[in-house]
Amino acid sequence: MTSGPWGVGMGGRVKDASGRVAGRRGSGGTAGVVAAVLGLLVLMTGGVVVSAGPSAAATVAAPSIWTPQAPTTSPLPSSDGAMAYDPAIGRLVLVPGRDAHSEPLGGTWTYTGTTWIETTTVGPSVTGASLAFDPTINELVLFGGSGSSGSPNAQTWTYNGSTWTLTAPATSPPARSGASLAFDTASGQMVLFGGTAAGGAVLGDTWTYTGTTWAPAAPATSPPARSAASLAYDPSLGSLVLFGGFGAAAGGDPLRDTWNYNGTTWAPASPAASPPARGDASSTFDPALNRLLVFGGSGTGGGQLSDTWTYTGTTWTELASPTGPSARTGASVADDPTLGQVVLFGGYGVIYSGVSEVGDGVRGDTWTLQPAGTGYRIVASDGGIFSFGAPFLGSTGGERLNQPVVGMAAAPGGKGYWLVARDGGVFSFGSGAVFHGSTGGIHLNQPIVGMAADPATGGYWLVAADGGIFSFDAPFLGSTGAKRLNQPIVGMAAAPGGNGYWLVARDGGVFSFGPGAAFHGSTGGTHLNQPIVGMASDPYTGGYWIVAADGGIFSFDAPFLGSTGAERLNQPIVGMAAAPGGEGYWLVASDGGVFSFGPSATFQGSTGATRLNQPIVGIDGN
Repeated sequence: MTSGPWGVGMGGRVKDASGRVAGRRGSGGTAGVVAAVLGLLVLMTGGVVVSAGPSAAATVAAPSIWTPQAPTTSPLPSSDGAMAYDPAIGRLVLVPGRDAHSEPLGGTWTYTGTTWIETTTVGPSVTGASLAFDPTINELVLFGGSGSSGSPNAQTWTYNGSTWTLTAPATSPPARSGASLAFDTASGQMVLFGGTAAGGAVLGDTWTYTGTTWAPAAPATSPPARSAASLAYDPSLGSLVLFGGFGAAAGGDPLRDTWNYNGTTWAPASPAASPPARGDASSTFDPALNRLLVFGGSGTGGGQLSDTWTYTGTTWTELASPTGPSARTGASVADDPTLGQVVLFGGYGVIYSGVSEVGDGVRGDTWTLQPAGTGYRIVASDGGIFSFGAPFLGSTGGERLNQPVVGMAAAPGGKGYWLVARDGGVFSFGSGAVFHGSTGGIHLNQPIVGMAADPATGGYWLVAADGGIFSFDAPFLGSTGAKRLNQPIVGMAAAPGGNGYWLVARDGGVFSFGPGAAFHGSTGGTHLNQPIVGMASDPYTGGYWIVAADGGIFSFDAPFLGSTGAERLNQPIVGMAAAPGGEGYWLVASDGGVFSFGPSATFQGSTGATRLNQPIVGIDGN
């Protein structure tokens, strides 16, 4: 077997199969370990029944999820850069900001969705500049910022997709950095507000750009002067929305007010709730959420923030993504409609060495925010893939394999998946599922039984039946390879935020490795009606579920949402997958019957009524 990335195989894709059981909310499993009794959630932990107290209110699953990316090439780490989408070339354009020595890096980069590419054009070398696309001239417009001298300038640059041009408008705003700039689609003009002038004065003026020159606006009402405020056009409101920034008062305390601009004047908004005060946050409009988005920034007292908020037009709501960028200020963010995701790069924030915080500094990581998937794929032992509400990207269904496929894992961000065979051969499909290596040519003490993708690095782990772990561009955090186990390992799950994984044995014994994978309990000392066959981690709570062959579900710091433990199944359950946004999971049987539980785990179809060449062995959520 070739243990490397395969091309698109002959996949057994079923487009319109119907399932036998969909969305059924079973009672506790046959083993009676998980049950809802008089409003109490009863969990079995190490053979002892414990009450978890009154059941909590259901959490709202994240409609979108932050996912770290692993581009093959990246700009150097920087903060306070400028980024915007250029429809003329169909890519995001980044002008990096300051480096670790507070010097402007210069250069121009574009993002393809898998990597960053540096262009050869000579352009602005600034930090704290403002950048937006102007459809009236079909070019990006960059204004101001500070050069290597540290003094702000009043330069206006335009970018046509290949070349920067330093323009000479008849009138320009005074020199500044940290201004807010966005194109107002409703009024058809570029609007600039505020910033910090030479000498440190904080500005509160409004300017518009005609495509050739700037003109001062005279709004009847204006926000108080500020710098590094968030500004974006919200098409659902038909106006620009401005939030926060650093005020003009001594010390430049951050603000938390919201303003709308209708093309003529500013008006204060009165949202029912607002994010904590902040400046130097990252903002853009997210079409997937149909809301304005604000991430991070510097809060009261100078603390760096890592929260994400969205604006409905009447209130702000915090987005509860299970993962996200670390706390930072000055990150560059913009929506990429070609990729269908928001992209964030860099900023100034916490730096880690492995899993340990070592201080603050400029960042060079790339994150994307995209809708949480609602579909899934199931895989047969010949590597045939059946996609339901998730893209089909290839399979090994038409290939001759040395050993059968035993599992699969979705790439972080949903742009691909990996299959793993019993000998550890790995097959990668999709742009997001980079091939990092395999054990296909290595003698193993025990066969491979599963795999998991690392959401932090984009790599993956393979696990053998003795609990031996094989790491590929993912940190090795421990194994049971040298331990004597009561029962063999049958599966694994990655900690939702990275930095950890769990292994589960046939008797439900759970082994946790890494700071991100806390031990929440197991069924290792419990008599089970059927053996455990798999597990999944809850991306919202950080807990996990384990599943038995009869579909009995055992919940550990994760919500019990139903099971097939009391159902008569045609074929045994062989795996499970969590809904990417939390609040749901799917079970799959060896005949491809799919059972969905929870509001986020929509039933999309199954192969339960289809004749298969080989049995189903696993499932992933997308």
